[in-house]
Amino acid sequence: MIINENLHSKIMKRKLIITVICLFSSIFITLLIYYCYIQYQLYKHDWVVSEVELVDSTRIYRIGELLEMSDGDLKKVKRLSMISYADRPSYAKDYDYDTFPPIVSQLINLEYLDFSYNAISDLTPFKHLTHLKEMLLSGNKISDLKDFENFPNLTYLDIGYNPLSDLKGIEKSTISKFIWQ
Repeated sequence: MIINENLHSKIMKRKLIITVICLFSSIFITLLIYYCYIQYQLYKHDWVVSEVELVDSTRIYRIGELLEMSDGDLKKVKRLSMISYADRPSYAKDYDYDTFPPIVSQLINLEYLDFSYNAISDLTPFKHLTHLKEMLLSGNKISDLKDFENFPNLTYLDIGYNPLSDLKGIEKSTISKFIWQ
């Protein structure tokens, strides 16, 4: 009887071990299948996204994000910010922008532009951005506002902390909210 009970006990332990191994194996297989499914979904969505989904007109883009966009997508961008050191692309880490990056000229439907705290002094490069409604240019080196008649839709302008001596150039503008030291 003792041998029989001992044998029975060993058999029960082995069954328990086999059951535990099967349980963990099935959990592992389930997790592996779930992981593969998630990877497939991510892969599928990365390659099947339409152009409309690539550009969100309510989102504020950074310069680095624009470098990988097609010309068609660039035309859809409506909001752009370039205010902090961390937002700058690697080729511009060592200096403040004193002119607008060339890619900005392709953003023909831009409505919001924030280039605060750079070294911008000339506004001529973005005369063609006639859809601009909001422009934040505080903390730059802008000394005159002669080019602001070119922005018929501009309603908000932050030009504080610039070396301006007067406000000539915005008398005939549509700006309803204006910030100047």
